[in-house]
Amino acid sequence: MTQTVIIVDDNVLSARLYKAILAPLDCRVLVASSAAEAARLAGALQSTAMLETIDTAPRWEQDDEPGEMSQARPLFLVAAARELETMQEVARNTGGDAVTLRKPVARDGLETLVRRHFGAGH
Repeated sequence: MTQTVIIVDDNVLSARLYKAILAPLDCRVLVASSAAEAARLAGALQSTAMLETIDTAPRWEQDDEPGEMSQARPLFLVAAARELETMQEVARNTGGDAVTLRKPVARDGLETLVRRHFGAGH
C-alpha cells in the first residue's frame, strides 16, 4: 500500500513547493490548508483503505478489523504552527504521525525526514 504524506500549510506556495520536493519519492502527497481539511483527507484515506481491504481479501481472511489499516497511517507534515496541537490530535485519531516543519525547509532535509519516517516501519 502506498504511504501518504499530508502537508498542512496555510501558505499555498510553500505547500506546492513541499509537494514538488516530495514528488520523486514513492509516496502519495496531499496538501491541506488547515487541520480540519487534513482530518477530512485522512478520513477519506482510511475509508478507501478499508474498502480496498474488503474488496481484495478473500472472504475467509476478512475480519472485523481490517489488517491493512496499519499501513495506511498518514504522515502529517505541519508547517502551519497554529494547527500543530490540533494536528497531533488528528494524528492520534488516525494512527498517523504529526511532524512539525520549521521554515525554511531544505530539500534534502525534507526528503530525508520522509524516507526515515517510512523506513522505520510507520
